[in-house]
Amino acid sequence: MIKAIQEAGKRKKEQEEEEQGSNSVKKDIIREIENLLKEKGIKVEELEPENRDYKAAVNGCGETMKEMVAVEERIKSDINIKHIRKNEHNKHKDQGREEE
Repeated sequence: MIKAIQEAGKRKKEQEEEEQGSNSVKKDIIREIENLLKEKGIKVEELEPENRDYKAAVNGCGETMKEMVAVEERIKSDINIKHIRKNEHNKHKDQGREEE
């Protein structure tokens, strides 16, 4: 019986350590997304609706690296697409001014 209690305590401790690890990874992902938004000059409102609340999306994804990476890639891809479109739009505006 004592051994069973020790085993349960050990499993609980391992589970808590795993959760702390995934929370650390999620915080890093959120920080990277915020840096990318700032670097690319993209506002959260410009993102697709499912990516606007990126903190909730990251924190709400599963605990596996595969799930976390999938959410991270989806949001970063959205940011990069918006950045490219914004640059193309500005490029066309600038070309129009040069022709005048």
